Amino acid sequence: MITKALTQNGFQNHIVSTGNTQRQLLQNLTTIQDLEAIGIEFDYSVSRFQNNYGLGSYRNLIKNITVMPRPDLIVLHQIYTFSTILGFWYAKKYRIPFAVQPHGSLTRYHESDNRVVKTLAKKVIFSRILWDADVIIVTSESEKADLQGKLQAKAKVLPYGSVLQDQEIGRAH
Repeated sequence: MITKALTQNGFQNHIVSTGNTQRQLLQNLTTIQDLEAIGIEFDYSVSRFQNNYGLGSYRNLIKNITVMPRPDLIVLHQIYTFSTILGFWYAKKYRIPFAVQPHGSLTRYHESDNRVVKTLAKKVIFSRILWDADVIIVTSESEKADLQGKLQAKAKVLPYGSVLQDQEIGRAH
């Protein structure tokens, strides 16, 4: 939704998706074709097994990412995924501003799932990603309230289904 709105407001978009099985790609083929029809490029890696953490074949994906034109902004979707780490690495290496959209994964409710694993992962890797992010995109005030105090200052509430206005995305006519 955000990608479509940005594209309709004149921003070029490129989606990089990792850890998809052939079956998932086929299930999402219509959506992928719709995105490509409005000018959004789509690169992906293929995984032999379905997973929620972005694991997959990166043999050609990293090569493709490093040769594509440098973006003005990177938006990392989810937080506890390998693709988030890959996107963070790319943003830092090429000094590209980036936003994190955790999709509720940092709320108290979701943090209680696999608490030990998430706490360790956050302390070792993901806290750096969150602290270095230029913006954290959340979908509600309650999601913002569940962020650690200092991260709340970086949070921007952008509810699902929002229509982006030119002044909200920094584009003047």
